[in-house]
Amino acid sequence: MKKLNPALIWLLVVLVITSVLLWAANTDKEKLYIVTVTGSLLGGVIAFLIARWQLHQEKDDMNTKNKQLVKLVI
Repeated sequence: MKKLNPALIWLLVVLVITSVLLWAANTDKEKLYIVTVTGSLLGGVIAFLIARWQLHQEKDDMNTKNKQLVKLVI
């Protein structure tokens, strides 16, 4: 599985969430600031969780490969 760049994931998630939230709060400037900050924070957290999941998957894949190699050697 190809590892995605966490910065790219963060950017995409932030853009999507912020766009949806800005669309929902389309008139008041104060709401726009709140929505933008909320979208950015949520996007950052989601991107962090995705990147962490990918790192755990990569670690598990390496452990599996190492176990298979040990079986072959034995």
